[in-house]
Amino acid sequence: MVFYIYNQGIRQEESLSRLLNAQQARKIQRTARTRKVAKKTRDHKGGVGAATYKEANEDTFRQPILFARQVMSTPVFTLSDRSFLRDAWHAFQDNTFHHIPIVNAEKQLTGVISDTDVLHCTSAFNPQATRNPQSERVLAVIKTPVISVSTQTPIRELADLMVNRHIGCLPVVNDTHQVEGIVTRTDILRALVKDAPIELWT
Repeated sequence: MVFYIYNQGIRQEESLSRLLNAQQARKIQRTARTRKVAKKTRDHKGGVGAATYKEANEDTFRQPILFARQVMSTPVFTLSDRSFLRDAWHAFQDNTFHHIPIVNAEKQLTGVISDTDVLHCTSAFNPQATRNPQSERVLAVIKTPVISVSTQTPIRELADLMVNRHIGCLPVVNDTHQVEGIVTRTDILRALVKDAPIELWT
């Protein structure tokens, strides 16, 4: 499956293996720790997790979740790359999301900004904060290049990329580079717990 990296309006194709290549050494360590945690979790006999697992096994009519389109949040709130930091901050205050895709005049993806990004560069408690949210534009602090996926990207690859690249969200774009949805760690966890069996290891 091909991933797309957007950098200043230019789209570059990359494979999952190449994206994770620089992370291989740390990946081995994180995988070992993850397996230990997973084993400990399976030892619990009751609780919400056990009940959810039982329901998932009993409900044979549920269809497995395989692709990004099945877990992505849509429609997506976006901001223009001409917006100010104050616009992003107001959006975060008025909503429950933590990431906003930034788009150009053609509604094409150019970057992503998070509430943490805004706080880090504007907070009075950060001595290195030099941005004025009233006059500084989001372009000054957005994360770029940004990795995006398609609606048909397998869930396993999404999870692998998020864990090993420490990515909080992955915008979902169409063939014209426009944002159709967004997948966060919360979306994957919500689907795992509430919606349907996720095929992470196929």
